[in-house]
Amino acid sequence: MAKIKHNNFLDTVDEVITNATKAGVLHLHAEGSGLNGRKIKVNGIESFHFGTTGYLWVWNKTSVLKMLL
Repeated sequence: MAKIKHNNFLDTVDEVITNATKAGVLHLHAEGSGLNGRKIKVNGIESFHFGTTGYLWVWNKTSVLKMLL
């Protein structure tokens, strides 16, 4: 009987996450005591943080905040 290699969606997701973690692009931890919304420091390297709109200083503009409230 032929051996069938089973590959389901969860196996694929697990493999992608495992490989990305080993490559150093997932499960990273920010350094420092706080975040300013603009930059983030990971593994001693300071980079712009694109996970929020903080890099645009949108949160710091009173005209934008007034429109949102």
